Amino acid sequence: AVPNLASSEKLQQPGQSMTEQTRLSEGFHQTNLFPKEMAHVLETGEMTGSMGRALEDARQMGQSQQQVYQAVLVAKAWVWMGLILIIAAAVGIGALYGAYLNGAVKHGLSTGEEETQSAGVPVQSR
Repeated sequence: AVPNLASSEKLQQPGQSMTEQTRLSEGFHQTNLFPKEMAHVLETGEMTGSMGRALEDARQMGQSQQQVYQAVLVAKAWVWMGLILIIAAAVGIGALYGAYLNGAVKHGLSTGEEETQSAGVPVQSR
């Protein structure tokens, strides 16, 4: 009952080759789906006879790795959002500044023409 098809297939391959004499840690090594440390924890549990504790440790290890992975993803998302916000702000400020300069240039040209005309100097059309 693994929802991911690729993971399900990778789990089925070693599972089919396992017998009653095959150790669970060997299956973990064969799948390459789990960190090597997890297989070593199970291997230790098999040697010491404390598989229950080993499985619990492996579960906790998986949960802590998942929490770290999620925290990294959240941090990356915030960094990307910050970058997008900075870029959007820069584009917005650039557009506003461009519109301001465009208006200032138009206003400056019209003011300059009026001053030239009032001085009696003929103005050439542009």
